[in-house]
Amino acid sequence: PGKMSDSKASLPSPSPIESREELIETAVKFLRNPKVINTPLEQRKAFLRRKGLTNAELVEALSALESMRRTKLRLLVYRFNRSLKRREIGSALWDASRPLRLSSAARRTR
Repeated sequence: PGKMSDSKASLPSPSPIESREELIETAVKFLRNPKVINTPLEQRKAFLRRKGLTNAELVEALSALESMRRTKLRLLVYRFNRSLKRREIGSALWDASRPLRLSSAARRTR
């Protein structure tokens, strides 16, 4: 019975491309962070450059962030429209299920 080897030691180290992609993902998370979201964009970009991001990687991170914002906005609009439809349908069903009643003025003229 031999000793068990450390499974982490046998894992290959990430390629430089994977490391750069992780760096971009981290940059997107940083740009979305509520603690820094109100910091001027140029300051956030300067911080990320100091952390090692290239201009091309910054553009990629900002593009991913914008895409996330658009997707979130589309989802919000979809949910809002769907809730309006439900209200309209619910209101129509509620109105259809109520018996029609004549107003007091209409009852007097009968």
